[in-house]
Amino acid sequence: GAVWAGLPRAHTKFFATPPEAAQFLETLVSPGDLLLVKGSRGVKMEQIVDRLIARHAAPGEFLRQEVRH
Repeated sequence: GAVWAGLPRAHTKFFATPPEAAQFLETLVSPGDLLLVKGSRGVKMEQIVDRLIARHAAPGEFLRQEVRH
């Protein structure tokens, strides 16, 4: 959708599986970062979030809220 809307393909990343996406994102996250994740259960976005939390968050450090529209 982003490319279709005009974003250059070089500014996008596509992943075949949630673990591949999580692995890429893990390289971008630094201590103290705040992440807002928007995605769907259809692409299993919660797997990516769970993996990032497991690797980067200290116990009790994160706030996970699910918003549905």
